[in-house]
Amino acid sequence: MTAVLSKQTARRALAAVAGGYRTYDTTTGGSSSTAIIAALSGIGADYLLAMPWGLANDGTQALSFRRASQLDSTTVTFANAFGGTIATAVSMDFYPFRPSLYTEALNRAMAKLYPGVYRIVTSHLITHAARKTGQGNAVYPFPRNMQRVHRLTHWGSTVATDLFDRAASTTTPGDGWTVDVGTFGVISERGYAVTDADGDRMSRTEDMKDGVLEMIVRGTLNSGATYRSPALLFRMAEDYTGAIDYANCLVVRLLNAVVDLRKRDGGTETSLATATQTTSDGVDYVLRVQFVGDRIRVWVDDLELISFQLTGLNAKYLQNPRVGVRLDKGGSPATAARFDDFYAFGQTSPFEWTDWEQNRDSFTLNIPAISTTAPTGLLLVEGSAPLTAFAADGTEALVTDTTAIVEIATTDFAYLTLIEQARAELFRLLSAEIYPTGIPQNSAQYLELAKEAAMNAAAMKRMPRAAAGFRHAQIV
Repeated sequence: MTAVLSKQTARRALAAVAGGYRTYDTTTGGSSSTAIIAALSGIGADYLLAMPWGLANDGTQALSFRRASQLDSTTVTFANAFGGTIATAVSMDFYPFRPSLYTEALNRAMAKLYPGVYRIVTSHLITHAARKTGQGNAVYPFPRNMQRVHRLTHWGSTVATDLFDRAASTTTPGDGWTVDVGTFGVISERGYAVTDADGDRMSRTEDMKDGVLEMIVRGTLNSGATYRSPALLFRMAEDYTGAIDYANCLVVRLLNAVVDLRKRDGGTETSLATATQTTSDGVDYVLRVQFVGDRIRVWVDDLELISFQLTGLNAKYLQNPRVGVRLDKGGSPATAARFDDFYAFGQTSPFEWTDWEQNRDSFTLNIPAISTTAPTGLLLVEGSAPLTAFAADGTEALVTDTTAIVEIATTDFAYLTLIEQARAELFRLLSAEIYPTGIPQNSAQYLELAKEAAMNAAAMKRMPRAAAGFRHAQIV
């Protein structure tokens, strides 16, 4: 499931069933502590003060909220000033409760509803590639971002592994690499481009039309102008002599707060798909790409971020067999680029691996659980985790409001369950809320409303039960 629900959409839905909300546009420029809204003319102050929390949806004060203290004709006065002027034509929501409380209530609901409401997570598990079958079971950690495992599928066999665990070299990367441009070497048991030039690249001799590549990358990644980023190359063409046609291939890299799936077409490089991803300088990231037929999937740190289908003229990449590594460089970056733990797996006929056990007391798997036959190569792990929580808000400002964050659609039957559970959590929070007077407001009443909403949510629909089993688990 992909992220389709924004904080704003969820907050407004929660507000609609828990006190309401109203949206107005400012009609004249106000000040840092006033907003001018013509639609409020002739409306009593009680009407506004029943929903006093004003949130700017756009303009220079977007995502900031303040408590209204007075309405005089069309002028709303706020108790605390905004960081700047509330201009004309600014959309403002007004809520009965502090906007950040809705976020907290929604996040609590997501945690409480799991595993009844969840997001599907898929990742990979590299088994002991050098271990032969029949050598007993082993304990494997869950892939990151996963709390329950439902199914394991043996997906591919090991084609190449390079941990760069060898002596330093400034002349050769060793271990089956063919350097095509520049010079590559090994330093502190990590690979790097010695010549440190944009476009330095090396490739593998193994043919992989379908498979999975994984590599740890680090560099100067947090800028679009000054950077060093090791990129994975795959589906590189080769001519009849075996020479690599680098002008036609696919690329995946981390740079400037995105993971980017790109294509080189006749030597011209363009982006096919991107996804938001933190890119800090000097931090290790596990970059993984799976390519099977026309479907390309990309993970960063075990979180799947891109799923893209090659269509039309892009189908030409289906038959290209070579893989490799490239250095992308711009400007004069400060942090060196390094790469490590390179794995390549070719696709074999997938089959479900049923001999496994999830340990209840920790995020670990026993593989195998009963026999002594252990898998080698690559396992595709399918599981679940709670819905992705919204970013916590500040005391007077929201964080990321209209960006799709949560993996549940408003049309999903479990969406109403989420909103009703969030209503219960909101009332629980309000029962302990301290207002400026220092006196809890309507605590007993809110507790009763919370109990009612929780009972309603308990009777509402959940997603198909994701059973994390012992020896074998599946959606039932």
